[in-house]
Amino acid sequence: MENADALCRDAQSTEFVRQLVEENYDMLYKAALFRMGGDIDAADSCLQQMLEIALGKADVVKAHKKPVAWLVKTLQNCIRKYRSKAAKPGLVFVALEEIEYLLQVAPPELEEYDDESLNAVKEQVLSALTEDEMLLYNMHYGEGLTVKEIAEKVGASVPSVKCRLYRIRLKVSELVKQKIPY
Repeated sequence: MENADALCRDAQSTEFVRQLVEENYDMLYKAALFRMGGDIDAADSCLQQMLEIALGKADVVKAHKKPVAWLVKTLQNCIRKYRSKAAKPGLVFVALEEIEYLLQVAPPELEEYDDESLNAVKEQVLSALTEDEMLLYNMHYGEGLTVKEIAEKVGASVPSVKCRLYRIRLKVSELVKQKIPY
């Protein structure tokens, strides 16, 4: 009798996760696509991995206070693992994360932004960076170098590089907000 109850709970939890993912698929896919720099295969791979994890922990997801947040966090972890394995240079992540955030909190009129127009925004934002800013930005976010490694390469102190990267993130954030008004 206990086995039957457990199987029933497992089936209900699994169905709950499937339905939750289906309802939030567009948001999850956009988040993965943006964070992977438009790489469709990488985004699909991360989504598949997130779904496998969620189905494997269906009871945990169902019992969670914010199951959608659990899915998003799991997707972020999958993306982080994928990036560390792939280490693809040249991908840009900060601007994409900022765009993703804006789309999550934005009103419905921002739904007019498709992948092509978001890539155009990304290009405009990155073209507004100076040559030095772009160099640091690519070293840190594209190549994945640590602040210490960057400091050694450019001959600057670690606190100086941290400060410059912080200012670059602020600039990128402001530029994205100007390009995507809400």
